[in-house]
Amino acid sequence: MKPIDTYDHKRVLADYVNGKITAEMAVGHCLQHIDQLYAAQEAAAAGQRAWQAKVNQLEDDLKALRAAVNRRQKEAAKPVLSEAEGTDRLRTLENNLTALNVTVYQIKNDVDHLQARLSNADEEDPSAKN
Repeated sequence: MKPIDTYDHKRVLADYVNGKITAEMAVGHCLQHIDQLYAAQEAAAAGQRAWQAKVNQLEDDLKALRAAVNRRQKEAAKPVLSEAEGTDRLRTLENNLTALNVTVYQIKNDVDHLQARLSNADEEDPSAKN
């Protein structure tokens, strides 16, 4: 909607006081001014909503950036193993793996011996099968 050209509100009031325009003319001009004020108010409210949306988006972006910075700082603060510590840790893991392999081998042998004894017991005592 194209704004309606009106006289300056101070001029309208001065002309009415000086008798240059009638009351009806002054009211007409005042109504035009009121209409322009409402249009300006609506435009300002729409602009304020748009700016508020931009501010909200920027706040969200800032929160995401802060979270990313915090994550990176935590990662940077984690202790880094020296080469000697890494070698010691690897050697410990290898030793533990070797010990686990030996234990698994021993358990497998024990199971094989138990199966053999059970098999031999079944062959010696045919009544045990029933």
